[in-house]
Amino acid sequence: RYDRGSLVDLLRSTGFHVQRCTYANLLVGLPVVPFRLLQRVGLIPLMPSLYAGRMSNRLLEALLTVEARMLSHANLPMGLSLFVLACKDC
Repeated sequence: RYDRGSLVDLLRSTGFHVQRCTYANLLVGLPVVPFRLLQRVGLIPLMPSLYAGRMSNRLLEALLTVEARMLSHANLPMGLSLFVLACKDC
């Protein structure tokens, strides 16, 4: 696992030019992380069918659509994933 700074440093040290580095999946993490933590400690049951439901998919799609719009204007300061656009010899 990397944080933004260490990943950018690693890429630069191997000759890459980092054009963009941003976190993503911030909005998806907001409802998912607390829910998963409650499942892990046994306060709510693990129900895989909950993740495959139509309402869950619509919620996730809406959150990802909003986040995509945000990412088209700015980098996110935190999130579940880190995305990098880098090139060598560019």
